[in-house]
Amino acid sequence: MQYYLKKIENKFSIKITKWDVGMNIVDKFMLSREVVIKEGEIKMDKQRVIILPIDFIGLYTLKFNNKQLAPKLYESMKSGMIDYSVPIGKEYGLSYRDYLDRWVKYCAFGGWGIVSYKLVETDGIPHGIVEIKGLPLHMYLKSKGITEASSDPLFDGLIAGSLSTTFKTNIDIIEAKCICAGDESCIYYWGNKEYLIKNFPRLAAKRFGDIK
Repeated sequence: MQYYLKKIENKFSIKITKWDVGMNIVDKFMLSREVVIKEGEIKMDKQRVIILPIDFIGLYTLKFNNKQLAPKLYESMKSGMIDYSVPIGKEYGLSYRDYLDRWVKYCAFGGWGIVSYKLVETDGIPHGIVEIKGLPLHMYLKSKGITEASSDPLFDGLIAGSLSTTFKTNIDIIEAKCICAGDESCIYYWGNKEYLIKNFPRLAAKRFGDIK
């Protein structure tokens, strides 16, 4: 079986750039050495990770789904993702395209759904759209009676943190469509706060509160 490999200029020399269609996603990550699985231990990029039932994460999200706590959870998850991501970028020498590709693959590997994105730059300011199909956390929230978009500060914060790291600037996200509301997929607009408020004031008000 032929694998398509590319050298990167550091001691972690193997990176997959094109996946062989005959390999499952676990094999892909194992081959690229981005994931190491041993008895009692799973590591992604040399950091320990654990597997949790989606119900546990969903219950945690529901507890914080109110006007007082949701912004704190969003900012906490955002800053936590930045703290996790920055050392990875330095160690692997990632460009912003590498980061985006990495998060798409991580979402697929971690069971978070199928991710696609659109990137736009206006006057050097990045913004765009992210679509996620089959997001299990939102399926759980829908089963518990959540029927609106922008009801998940936990995962929203993770996306905002990963994009902030990718573009080395403060990025926020707002959810425009959601499977909780009966849509086929979850659609997010992302950019800096000023861009979101200017272009999507109604949606931005949910994220940032009353806008004057």
